[in-house]
Amino acid sequence: MGDEISDGSAYTLALLAGVSLVIFFEYPMQFCGVIGAIVLISLIWEEWSKPKYKSISRIEKDPDLVTSKENVNQEKNENIDSAEEIILGKDLSWNEFNSLFSKTNFPFVPKSAKNASNKSLLWKSYKLAKGQSERKLVVSDWIKGIQKEEKKRKQEELAERKTRKQKELAERKAKREDLMEKIPKNIEKWPSTKSSVRELPSQKRQLAQLGIQMKEFRPEIIKREKELEKLNKEAKISSFNRFNFQRGHRNPSPSQKEKVWNESKTVSLSFWMDTSIPPGKRATADLILFQVTACNNCGTYSQDGGLSFWWKVYPELKLDLLCDKCAENEGLVEEKQVTESRSRNISQEVRDKVWNRDGGKCVDCGSNENLEFDHIIPHSKGGANTYRNIQLLCEKCNRSKSDNIG
Repeated sequence: MGDEISDGSAYTLALLAGVSLVIFFEYPMQFCGVIGAIVLISLIWEEWSKPKYKSISRIEKDPDLVTSKENVNQEKNENIDSAEEIILGKDLSWNEFNSLFSKTNFPFVPKSAKNASNKSLLWKSYKLAKGQSERKLVVSDWIKGIQKEEKKRKQEELAERKTRKQKELAERKAKREDLMEKIPKNIEKWPSTKSSVRELPSQKRQLAQLGIQMKEFRPEIIKREKELEKLNKEAKISSFNRFNFQRGHRNPSPSQKEKVWNESKTVSLSFWMDTSIPPGKRATADLILFQVTACNNCGTYSQDGGLSFWWKVYPELKLDLLCDKCAENEGLVEEKQVTESRSRNISQEVRDKVWNRDGGKCVDCGSNENLEFDHIIPHSKGGANTYRNIQLLCEKCNRSKSDNIG
């Protein structure tokens, strides 16, 4: 019998049991150690033999997970079946076709291409086809057509993106070249012209957007800064030396003029040489400031001077620094009734500078005979004996000019 133990097996088991008892009584410690090792090896073998991914068994035991997995498989199978129904060419009605079209994931067809136009195109060809083979060919051709259109669309988008980028780079380059040409000119003219005052701040912002630092124009900025210091100094001297006749008022004292000058409006523009440094970490050494004194009424600056001190009565008596135009508009200019005490004498230093500047010839006709030193703003109208208000004219040109300004 197969389930009975043979005599040989019984004899072997009895022999093993006897040997084990002898070893146990003779070497009890060693015997226990061997048995423990055998048990440990058995446990390790059992653990290693179990499945490595417990998630499979967990899913099989969890009914909710099983249901979810079955739903996913079912939905996937429905999509496959839907695709097969169209591709294999079953004769479908419009409603059936419309429903299956929205569910089917056509191979190599993006979702964006599954629009009403392409759906209508496929339906027309689908209905004209006869038999499964023709319908299958129609669907295949439709997929190829979509792929071709998508490829063409992507190529056009890529070409358009490339063209747009090239255009932006060209515009950026042209803008940079334009700024690099205009900014030095506006720096040289600031603030003598309204265009330089208006354009230079916006040009600074455009430079920052292009990533260009103002230190590119450091030589021009430093040169203009020194020129403005000199011009401001000359304008101050001219305004302090000028006397405006106002009936009932004395000529203001130098201390009064100094106070008004220091409190007057200014036209200013700052240049940070390195705008890449955060504002809180910039050093004042990187800042260059353009600043000139201007008319307290209109806030404009005149490179030819034109600023002087005037007494204003309304709404309160005060001394103000105004340009000639604003003083005239406010009715402060009066016709002089007394002999002017100011000297018409021009210093030798000013004469030498004017001669060198005008090249020893008349600035109008270019003649170098019978030359005279002429006040651009006539002395009778308050013109000063300064370098900027004196010019060389020949006798004929000076007589024709008379007391006109210019």
